[in-house]
Amino acid sequence: MIVAIDGPAGSGKSTIAKRLASEYGLYNLNSGEFYRAFAYAHIAKHRNPENDNDVELSKKDIVLSLDKSDNLCINGTPVNTAALHTASVDSAASILSVDISVRHRINELLRESVKGHNVVCEGRDITSVVFPNAEVKVYLDADLNERAKRRTAERGESNSAEIQKALSERDERDKSKPFGALVKVPDAVVIDTTHLSIDEVFSKISSLIKL
Repeated sequence: MIVAIDGPAGSGKSTIAKRLASEYGLYNLNSGEFYRAFAYAHIAKHRNPENDNDVELSKKDIVLSLDKSDNLCINGTPVNTAALHTASVDSAASILSVDISVRHRINELLRESVKGHNVVCEGRDITSVVFPNAEVKVYLDADLNERAKRRTAERGESNSAEIQKALSERDERDKSKPFGALVKVPDAVVIDTTHLSIDEVFSKISSLIKL
């Protein structure tokens, strides 16, 4: 089963995905880790993330997958996820992730990887692009002011107005992307989390899951 969750920043996607994974034994599939793994393997081959020929080679010979224990693998070998969180990988991943041909390839690898696995995946284009045939599709939303309050509390900061401005700008970027834009697909269950607790959101989504 695939539980796909989309929504803007601060709507509660990551929190609820972790809760669902824990409660239902789902693998919390992080698409960002796939981009990092691709970038890690790309630069390990001494390839330039800004060179089209190098990128084409990596799209052909880098295969990402999940093993039976849900470990992320590069060409069949489990990767130490700590190695994916370095400055060099961050830089390469940020460059590669805006390449639409790379996004298409990563989406293919994500779809292939989840076969035989029960997963929950959250993001911006999970229900629309990555897993359009997911058994459960959810769009979480929340008032901008509430999302800013949540982010302010998470980060221990005091300037909610500044965070609200940043979230508003990110919303605009996410919704206007030429590929993988944030949208509400017609068959997604829309849940406004503005005035809901995590328990209430969890209960609503749980009612959709049939394992």
